[in-house]
Amino acid sequence: MTDCAENEKSAKCLFAEKVREQETKARAGMGYYSMTPEERETWDASQQAQNSYVLAAQTTQWYDSNVPVYGKNGSHCSMETRCLLVDHCCGTFTNVNDPSMKLESRCHDMMKPAYIDDLGNEWTHSCGAQKLIAAATAVIALSYLM
Repeated sequence: MTDCAENEKSAKCLFAEKVREQETKARAGMGYYSMTPEERETWDASQQAQNSYVLAAQTTQWYDSNVPVYGKNGSHCSMETRCLLVDHCCGTFTNVNDPSMKLESRCHDMMKPAYIDDLGNEWTHSCGAQKLIAAATAVIALSYLM
């Protein structure tokens, strides 16, 4: 089953046309169709890395252009722009399937670290240290009041 059949909103499906366009330009520039079958096979193997790069660049651009609105899970945050909801914290999303892929300075519900974005990617969220320290301090202060 292809990625598009499983999830038509997946990055591979959404950006397939752009990847194909880049590959077609590269083939034309390298004289792909006048290569021997062995040369094509070698070229195809090396092109996979370039295709992955184009897909990653398109995906990153998508994430930068599709940040949820302030107050929603996944919205931007910083020291100046804190998370709107008290049960949210500012931290980092880490992609479940590719831990090297991260979205930093994003708000999310502290009690539910799992998140699935509009592309169908699964993420975990870890709160930044300052918010965790503030939350721990509040819990300790609250326990003294009880």
